[in-house]
Amino acid sequence: MKKRFILFIASIFLLASANAAAAKYLIDEAGLLSANEAMQIENRLAVVSQSYETEIHIITVKDFGKYGYDIESAAEAIYRQLNLGYGEDAEGYLLLLSMGDRSFDLYSHGSRMDTYFLGRGRSVENSFISSFKNDEWFVGFDKFISRVEYTMDRTSLESGGSASRSGFDYANMTDEQKTYFAIIIAAILIISLIIALVLFSKEKRKLNNIALATEADRYESNKGVNFSSTYDRFTHKTVQVIHHQESNSHNSGGGGSHHSGHF
Repeated sequence: MKKRFILFIASIFLLASANAAAAKYLIDEAGLLSANEAMQIENRLAVVSQSYETEIHIITVKDFGKYGYDIESAAEAIYRQLNLGYGEDAEGYLLLLSMGDRSFDLYSHGSRMDTYFLGRGRSVENSFISSFKNDEWFVGFDKFISRVEYTMDRTSLESGGSASRSGFDYANMTDEQKTYFAIIIAAILIISLIIALVLFSKEKRKLNNIALATEADRYESNKGVNFSSTYDRFTHKTVQVIHHQESNSHNSGGGGSHHSGHF
């Protein structure tokens, strides 16, 4: 009996330790997810974080008021108090939800994470905002993680660096991204078809205007046989490249950058 009791107590401590270890990237103080949903989100956050040597966090609170005077200062306070972030620069990205006023903040910390997310807060927000408005928390968190992973992949490729994962991952795209992708492909195909038809029509008109010569004297003049030809030779071309830069975030005195709003 005593041995069974000791084993029972030991199993409780092991289970508690496992749950504490599992809650490294997700802290659901507001209780928005079931235990199974929380485990799935935690695992996804862990995979993405470890793949990119950073930390991606989701934290929900009932009210940000006990942490700061606004949602942005609360995000910074929580980030510091919990010692979040990877490496010496504490690189990380935090999605903080406050249920009291249904507000959120996207907080990036560290120069590398600013490279990924500075000016891209709106696109990240668009991935989850409609789900949160409908209280679909698990779906919204899942879309957030997919968008974060996609953004880091794309930015790594654009900057010439090597991404830890493939830059094109259709399976992890959100429904919105898949729709945009399909529209782009369809537009490219339609434009290519129109260009081909226009070029074909022009060449056909040229051929119709040429009379077929069956006798050699058609090319003969008083000065003898006269053949002439003209051609254009292109040795250079000029390409205009326009760079666009956007900024939807603002810098905070506490460090890092924020993008916040309500749902």
